[in-house]
Amino acid sequence: MQAVVMMANISIAGCAPAISQAFAKRASFKVNVRAGLFQENRLARFLELPASTSSSAFSLLQEGNGRLLEPIHGLISPDLPTKVSLLDFFYSLLSSNMFSSTEDKERQPVVDMHTVLRSGIQGLKCWQVRTVAAQTRTMAQIQELMVKRAEQIDNSGCGGALLLVSGGHPLREHWLTGKLTPADSFSMFRAAKLLQDSGLLPPGVQLWAVENPLTNSIDRLEKKIEAGAEAVILQPPLLPNQFAEWWSNAQQKGFLRAVPVVVGLPLISSSRNYEFWVHLTQASGKEADAVMGQWRQAEAAHGNDPLAMAAYCEHKSMQLIEYIKNLPDVAGIHVMPVTTTGWQQFQVLVSKGAL
Repeated sequence: MQAVVMMANISIAGCAPAISQAFAKRASFKVNVRAGLFQENRLARFLELPASTSSSAFSLLQEGNGRLLEPIHGLISPDLPTKVSLLDFFYSLLSSNMFSSTEDKERQPVVDMHTVLRSGIQGLKCWQVRTVAAQTRTMAQIQELMVKRAEQIDNSGCGGALLLVSGGHPLREHWLTGKLTPADSFSMFRAAKLLQDSGLLPPGVQLWAVENPLTNSIDRLEKKIEAGAEAVILQPPLLPNQFAEWWSNAQQKGFLRAVPVVVGLPLISSSRNYEFWVHLTQASGKEADAVMGQWRQAEAAHGNDPLAMAAYCEHKSMQLIEYIKNLPDVAGIHVMPVTTTGWQQFQVLVSKGAL
């Protein structure tokens, strides 16, 4: 691991290829990946795992030898921020072992989610997509985590990818800590490329990215393809009109055929839950307000009837599933239950064959 830490100090400027070279690489990638996971499945279906193995939802997934996972082709494990104060952050930088992150010590799970699922579900062969988030980590810590999670994927024999994201830790928004933790998804791709070139990442492990059509132009998608993203997961189409315009532009420029693009599906259970997703994706504007109004009207109509409200939520999710399935050149769907009610809704959708 010392080699990984030393590599963090190597200049990585100019590692990203020109866009024409990147698209040429994507063309050969298309043959390899679409001939596998994305070609074998008209719509590859991925499920966001619970944040902890102690979650009731995690136990739910193991019931009936993984019955709920039958329609799922890949499992995505999150890399959520932990509660690290500004004082803790600076203390970790000033301590004698400044590369031993307080956040990572608190973050490390006792057991690995993918391993627990595989041990409890006979014959589970789902793809493993393991998230690596920059959060408040140094680049050396990020590279170590990339190597560790890539090895876990490689050892599983199931295939998989590292999902490289900046992360949503609140300290990243602070002007000073932002300068001390400059890593973002683009610098992570450059660092991952160095690890690949040095043979420290298994060659079969792919590098995936996330993109937000609700706030970013398609230029950012182009840059992530240029940086080496082998597939891209999109934030959900919470604002249908804005999302449709983004998708149409991306299709016209050929980006949706350059790499597989997977669309997020949040299983929304209330206006408050919709508000959470709007905040998470930083969506805003008249369209967001209009959709929020629809959810509040539904709650006013069904507020005293939980079963009727649950049926409304299931109907909205099924509508969104059909919308995603009918998108031209869509490669997959990323199901995100998140809440207890969302997981209950996931059960219903699986039982009805909606996924």
